[in-house]
Amino acid sequence: MSEIISYCICIFILLIAIKDSVKKSLYEYSIIFALERLFYYFSIFITFLVIYFKVDIILNVVTNLILNNFKFGPITEDVFKIILLMCIFFIFQLSVYFLLRNTCIPIIRKRQNKKYIVFYSSIIGAIKGMVITLIIFMCIITYNNTLGYYNKIELFNNISIYNNLSSVVADKKVYLSEEMTE
Repeated sequence: MSEIISYCICIFILLIAIKDSVKKSLYEYSIIFALERLFYYFSIFITFLVIYFKVDIILNVVTNLILNNFKFGPITEDVFKIILLMCIFFIFQLSVYFLLRNTCIPIIRKRQNKKYIVFYSSIIGAIKGMVITLIIFMCIITYNNTLGYYNKIELFNNISIYNNLSSVVADKKVYLSEEMTE
C-alpha cells in the first residue's frame, strides 16, 4: 500500500508541475517563465547538495568566524551560526540561479518557437516536477539521518531514485568536532 502512495505522490507532484508550466507558458506565450521556475528549483537542489556535502567545512569556517570576531553566549552563538548558514544557503542559491538564468535565457529567447510552447513547457514542467521530488527526497533523507534517526520516514523506500540518493548521502558521513557543535 505504501508503494502505491509513494508513486501517487510523485506522479501528483509531476502533474502539478507540468500543469503549472503549461498554464503559465500559454498565458505569456513564452516558455521563459517556466524555465526560470525550473532554474529556481534546480538551484535550490544544487545548493542543498553542496551545503549537505560540505557542511563540515562550512561550519568550521562559520565557527572560526564567530569565535574570532564576536563574543556571544553559547545560545547566541548557535543562533548566529544558524543565521549565517541560512545566509550562505541563500547567497549560494541566488548565485546558482542567476548564473543559470543569465546564461540560458538569452539563448532560449533567440530560438523560441511559438508553435511548440505546450510541448516545451510540458518537458520543462516534468523536469521541474522531478527536481521538486528530489528536493523532497533530500529533506526526508536529511531528516532520517539526523533528527529522525530512530523514527524514520519510510514512505519512499521502494523508489530506486530515493534509495540511490539515500545511499549516496549515507556514504557521506559528516564528523563535527565538539567545538563546532557547542
